[in-house]
Amino acid sequence: MEVKINREIRNYTESMFFGLSMRQCVFSLLAVGVAVGLYFLLKPYVGTETVSWMCVLGAAPFAALGFFHLPWHDRRAVFVGVAALGAAGTAGTAV
Repeated sequence: MEVKINREIRNYTESMFFGLSMRQCVFSLLAVGVAVGLYFLLKPYVGTETVSWMCVLGAAPFAALGFFHLPWHDRRAVFVGVAALGAAGTAGTAV
């Protein structure tokens, strides 16, 4: 006997706040925290326009992490690839 499940039910994701999932909400709050922290850290040293661009550039990676999802096996491949790039970059710099 086979039980059929509609495709919409299999792709269900629960939204927590403003239609965001828990992961998206946490990373959005983290991005806001980074932006505010960068603002207060850099404001005494540089102008307002420069600080605003630094806040955007500092918060963007954290905001993106909440909305892009890699399965576990793909994440391990990314980490191994980054480690291999780091090792390859330092291999030719022997003194």
